[in-house]
Amino acid sequence: MARNSSQKSSSSALTRRRRPSQATSRAASRPRGRVSSFADTGRLDSAQVRLRSRRVEAKPRSRRRILLLVAALVLIMIALAAVLYFSPIFSIDDVQIQGTQRLDSETLKTQAAVPDTTLPRLDQVAVVKRLEQNVWIEDAQVSLEFPHTVVIKVSERQPLAVANLASPTASGGVDPWLLSADGIWLGSSLELAKLGAAVTSSQVQALPQIVSLPGSVSAAIGQSAGDAQDQSALKVLSAFDQDFRNGIANIDVTNVSDLKIKLRNNIEIDFGDSSLALDKEKAIVALELAHPNSLTYVNVRTPATPTYRALR
Repeated sequence: MARNSSQKSSSSALTRRRRPSQATSRAASRPRGRVSSFADTGRLDSAQVRLRSRRVEAKPRSRRRILLLVAALVLIMIALAAVLYFSPIFSIDDVQIQGTQRLDSETLKTQAAVPDTTLPRLDQVAVVKRLEQNVWIEDAQVSLEFPHTVVIKVSERQPLAVANLASPTASGGVDPWLLSADGIWLGSSLELAKLGAAVTSSQVQALPQIVSLPGSVSAAIGQSAGDAQDQSALKVLSAFDQDFRNGIANIDVTNVSDLKIKLRNNIEIDFGDSSLALDKEKAIVALELAHPNSLTYVNVRTPATPTYRALR
């Protein structure tokens, strides 16, 4: 009995000794596992940092490469442009004039004075300025057609009326000057050969005349007609339809508030001022249609209520 009790006490003592050691081992294993986890995380973080730093370093390098590539392309383009600018590959071999009606194309080529150069080196502005010194040219445009052609398109001024200027030296005391639609003096019709345009005497006679201009009105080729009388007549004539304007013999501008118009069919028109010109034209045309070949006088000062005289 005594032996059995002593064996039991010794086994229980061994059990008590083992239990704390197992707990201790388990407890010890936990922190070691945690330490290992933190170490692994640290190694991952350091690897990510190195990877990110490499990426950050790579971005400036790629940007520098792109900038160098762009700079190289720009230099190549500049070099190519310089070669084309000075090279005779695009030398000017032909000059074409378009849009002429009265002017001579060969004369305009001479006035344009396109130099012996290449298309890229041509001073287009200088060519336009030389052409616009011709009073008959209202507008000029220069374009390039590669590889060898310069195209010049012009818009000519058209004479709208003949202004009868007082002149003590002219025959009959009147010097008839052509006036364009934009109010530019084109030259005296007494010197058609000097006008620089193909204008015939019959074409001049077909234009309406501006009469009764004061003696103070003068003209010079290329200058604007700045007097109130001519400006008033131009405003009215420009507003009219072409067919109606062709039927006007003259417009009297003695008083700009009381314009008098005479048609080629001898109808006299009390027109008033230059306002409502198109409405007044419509009133005149309507009366002509209502009284064919019988009207002698029309008053359209108030176009809504015109008055007239007719033979029957």
